[in-house]
Amino acid sequence: ETYLPRQAIRIGDAYAMLVEYHFKAGNVHDAFELVNQMRQRHIVLHPYLEQTLLEQIHRGVGEELPLQGDGCKHGADDEEIAVHEEVEEIK
Repeated sequence: ETYLPRQAIRIGDAYAMLVEYHFKAGNVHDAFELVNQMRQRHIVLHPYLEQTLLEQIHRGVGEELPLQGDGCKHGADDEEIAVHEEVEEIK
């Protein structure tokens, strides 16, 4: 098969859909766990999740929102992370 980039979604998009689904379904702990998984994978949160949603999720589980709310490594920018995500999708 030929890889067609317009047919793929970024890993951050997939996580965001799951986070929003679980939050809207009242599963705040599941949403929080998914946000933490995004951070562990160094996925920048803000292109995918609204700040207010992140605040509500953290408040719902009794955790403070980290100062570096995007969950990315210091020095890594949005474009660098997005390229890394696309490379992972191709593998």
